[in-house]
Amino acid sequence: MPSAFFNDSHDDDSRVNLTGANLEGANFSNSGLYQFDFTNANLKNTNLSGFEHAFLAGACLIGADLSDTCFITGYFNDA
Repeated sequence: MPSAFFNDSHDDDSRVNLTGANLEGANFSNSGLYQFDFTNANLKNTNLSGFEHAFLAGACLIGADLSDTCFITGYFNDA
């Protein structure tokens, strides 16, 4: 999904499994990424910040390539 744009702030896309996915350059602008699984995913040059924030509650980033990934105003919540 190189250069893909995701803006699902009005959708409930919780618990999506993207293990090992190539998401290089993707833009998760203002997305609700609740419990997304990015284990071993390629998130290089990915935008996880968005206009307001990308909501990453419970997202798994173990082993993900986060090189040059933008987290500005990203919101993490492990509660």
